[in-house]
Amino acid sequence: MARIVGLDIQHAIVRATHMRTTLRRSDVVAYVEVAVESLEDPASATEHLHTAIHQAIYLADRPAEQVHIAIDGDEVSLRQIELPVGAVKRISEVLPFELESVIPFDIAETIIDHQITSQSETMLSLVACAAPRTKIAKHLGALSDVQVQPASMRVGPLCLEALTSVIPELSSEGPSVLMDIREHSSDICIVNKGTTEFARTASAGFVAVDGGNAAELEQALYRTFARYRAEGKEAPVQAYLGGTLATDSKWCAWLSELLGCPTAPLPAPVPEDESAELGPRAMRSLALAAGATDKRKRVNLLQGEFTPQRTLSNVRQHTKLLIGCSIAIALSFLFSTFARWVALDTERDALQAQLAQTTEHLFGRGVKSAAQARDLLAGGLQNPDPLPKFDAFDTISVVSSSLPAEATHDVRRLTVDVGDEDGEGELDLQGTLDGVEAFDKLTTGLQEHECFQNVEQGRTTPAAEDRVNYQISAIVRCMDPSSSAEGDHRDR
Repeated sequence: MARIVGLDIQHAIVRATHMRTTLRRSDVVAYVEVAVESLEDPASATEHLHTAIHQAIYLADRPAEQVHIAIDGDEVSLRQIELPVGAVKRISEVLPFELESVIPFDIAETIIDHQITSQSETMLSLVACAAPRTKIAKHLGALSDVQVQPASMRVGPLCLEALTSVIPELSSEGPSVLMDIREHSSDICIVNKGTTEFARTASAGFVAVDGGNAAELEQALYRTFARYRAEGKEAPVQAYLGGTLATDSKWCAWLSELLGCPTAPLPAPVPEDESAELGPRAMRSLALAAGATDKRKRVNLLQGEFTPQRTLSNVRQHTKLLIGCSIAIALSFLFSTFARWVALDTERDALQAQLAQTTEHLFGRGVKSAAQARDLLAGGLQNPDPLPKFDAFDTISVVSSSLPAEATHDVRRLTVDVGDEDGEGELDLQGTLDGVEAFDKLTTGLQEHECFQNVEQGRTTPAAEDRVNYQISAIVRCMDPSSSAEGDHRDR
């Protein structure tokens, strides 16, 4: 949240509008009006002006984050310029050449800025402003005496356009006239659909009216509006008056007759302190504060060497805010770190439990350390291979290799039982061979194999074609004793 002040400095009075801005909205906090004591001594008059500025800026002993000021329109040169749309990216380069022959200042000693008023498919309309560096430096020097560094310097009539962002009535159809009648000049800004169509400073103000010479102000306003109509613009449908004359209804009636359209005091927003009567009189200061909250491009003469510099005093103004933000960031960091630590700790416990379960299943030993798991993995799986080292297929291979290649062997029964817990198995083989000689060779082959123990020949009986039926039994002792799974029993 920031507090912005629009500061309007005149010879006899200082007005300020205080606005509070947040991310979503901006509200008027207060209008402040401080009279400047009139003294003949210039030094005393300057001192009283500085006091009035200080009182207008500080509200409830709290300095403003941003202060925005304006230079009078009669101190600068305003020009309506049209350029091709293709020059939109080079406006700052083109404007010096366009203005050099039409402004009464040395172009080398001038600050130039612009704001776009309208744009078509081919042409770009804008208002260009040229201000002498000496006049800008003079205004900044007066404020530096009261330690005020403005954030922007607008131009009197042009800054009034920003009122469209805070006063809904200005968004109505048709041109609306904004008039700020000041001491010796009058700012006129005609807006249509939120943008400036015409801006000019007339060379007469309410001082002439107070002196009984209203004709001077009338003629100045008549010439201004005649020039506006000469440009082929649409006639205004509504006029709003600001400044000192805005509180007197007779001047609104007088201007209505002069302009040919209804004229009313500026419908300024009501601030929190409900000092609504100051709203119309604080027309320029309200426009300056509103322009700071509106992000549209507007004329700002603080450029080049006049660009505001962020100093230590700006930081000191926000000391409490910076401390509060630092504490909030530190607490957020600590909370985030603690939450992350808790989450990682929970995740670590879950992963360790999963590792212990996996190693217990694969290695017969549950460990939670990754280093220990790597050691177990390097040592190999501790669970034995559940398959026997010697099975029925191996038995068939031994039987086949023990017989001559030309022998005819019919196997009726081959049983290998490898389910004993002591790592032994039993062989029961029955079949038919080509004579007793082949039977003896088979018996000898089994006896010579390392996996068969206690090979015994059973009874033999004659078979057809001089063949014999035989029976052999043996002990199978070729398995890894540790590999016999409990209860495992296989018959092949």
